[in-house]
Amino acid sequence: MNASTHSFKLYPAAAVSQISDPAQHGRLSRWGTAVWQTLEAVGRSRARRELLALADRWQSGQPELAAQLRAACNEPRGA
Repeated sequence: MNASTHSFKLYPAAAVSQISDPAQHGRLSRWGTAVWQTLEAVGRSRARRELLALADRWQSGQPELAAQLRAACNEPRGA
């Protein structure tokens, strides 16, 4: 049987405590916020594109609905 040995690096407790450093937490929080905002922007862009496509499809049959869909695309964020 062939057995290999691995050496694992052990880190002192001080290095582990750096993970919970408030500055590290702040960076992770900002990174998470940036990722979330990017995902929201992509979602808004996709929703706008889909609403405009629906408005184009409904324009001839229900122009009022098409106008409402286009107005929804122009509403400010969070309204």
